[in-house]
Amino acid sequence: MRTTAAWMAGIVVLILASGTIWWARAQAPLNPAIAAPTLTPNLITTNIPTQIIATVSITDPTLNPSSVELYRVNGDGNTLSVAQMNDDGRNGDQKPGDRVFTTVLNLNQSTPLAFGFRVSAVFRGQARTQSAVQQFVALAPHVLPVNLPPDPGASGKTTLAGIDSDNDGVRDDVQRSILFLFPASEKLRAASTQYAKALQHVLLTAGDEQQSIVNMRNALRAQTCANYTDVFVGGRLVSHKEVDALYLNTYPRARAYYTADAHFSGHFFGIWDGQEAAQCDLDPTSLLN
Repeated sequence: MRTTAAWMAGIVVLILASGTIWWARAQAPLNPAIAAPTLTPNLITTNIPTQIIATVSITDPTLNPSSVELYRVNGDGNTLSVAQMNDDGRNGDQKPGDRVFTTVLNLNQSTPLAFGFRVSAVFRGQARTQSAVQQFVALAPHVLPVNLPPDPGASGKTTLAGIDSDNDGVRDDVQRSILFLFPASEKLRAASTQYAKALQHVLLTAGDEQQSIVNMRNALRAQTCANYTDVFVGGRLVSHKEVDALYLNTYPRARAYYTADAHFSGHFFGIWDGQEAAQCDLDPTSLLN
């Protein structure tokens, strides 16, 4: 039996020798992927005008180079095109024609806020394609040094310890999330960081009963500091619960925590009324907000 095939506007038409016609829709090729933009610097301080350089490498030959745009993504999901990205050696672009598209933004955010940026572009024969969102944050004025490490993505979940690229004692994914959760409060970030460091020790020593007892006490001390700081800045006892959710985000991590908690069973941690602030490694009153 002879079969004749034809393609018309994405439709496959099969004409069998018997004269029967079969219709099937051809599967369109997937849109080429676009990486999230690289932002330098990757955070700003409110009310300080700052120049941001955004870059993205797009090597697919079907790209329409005049279609590459940078979008701002607000917390509510709304997006706004903020700049054209070019590969012409101008406006911050280092080398024309190297397939690295660049734009320069001048930002001056008046209020603390977590938001993001993504790239959008058109490829030949395809609908407009968007990248993943690169998170960004505008922080209230602060005195403590701030670092926003790269997002470890799925690789940050493959081990119990995770990834701590700057060796500050806090997993990179948690460090990033603390900044995005509390952009307006240096006090809450400091208390949450203390608690996150304590939890990291709890997880990594869960197999050692005596060390678990020590580290669980330190975690409860840090939790007390977080609760005190929440109230101090008008919160509702949520910062340590937020860190719990961030830290115990895989089954092995949750299991390690409950193993350490079982070691602590029957032991006591308590403080006198009025001594809550003393549980903080940093005096909250010494911080700006």
